[in-house]
Amino acid sequence: MNQFVNRLMKLSNLVLYLSMIILLIRCGSTHGINSTADTETNNIDLLIQEKKFMIISDWASPLATTSFNAIANSGLIPLGSNVNRINLIGNPNYLKVIGDSISLYLPYYGEQRFGIGYNNSDTGIKYDGIPDMYEVKKDKKGRQRITLNFKNKTESCRVLIVLFESGRSDMTINTSHRTQIGYTGTISKLEENSVATN
Repeated sequence: MNQFVNRLMKLSNLVLYLSMIILLIRCGSTHGINSTADTETNNIDLLIQEKKFMIISDWASPLATTSFNAIANSGLIPLGSNVNRINLIGNPNYLKVIGDSISLYLPYYGEQRFGIGYNNSDTGIKYDGIPDMYEVKKDKKGRQRITLNFKNKTESCRVLIVLFESGRSDMTINTSHRTQIGYTGTISKLEENSVATN
């Protein structure tokens, strides 16, 4: 009987030790995940604070109007895309924040409300300069929200950027001459060699 009790005690001690080891490993893993998330958040906060970052968009989301649907149905949108989501991978695009200045080039898909000029083959949204407004706010969920207002040669633009802790960016652009469009991409540090090149 005593041998049975001794074996039972040894077995329960072994189970207790294994449980403690598993608990310590899980706590360590969780701490590592949180540390990574905290590091990513701090990096994005630092990029925004230093005003030296770039956003490259992978997808454009135009406003699906009747006219744009007709164009999309005729096969004039890029392969791998649909009327609500256009693949931008391989298409040059950027939004760069360099101190107080921004440099922006985004391809545009959608409807123009007013003419943007004659013989204009490049209908992208472009701007280089100091915006009329640049405002940053952090919301309760830890997302950074940046609002930009600027005027280029042909139209007034309002840009709302939402930056997530993961580094993902959602951008919405409203202009005076075109229908709304959204972009999804990622934020990264602006390297010295990409400051000079547009």
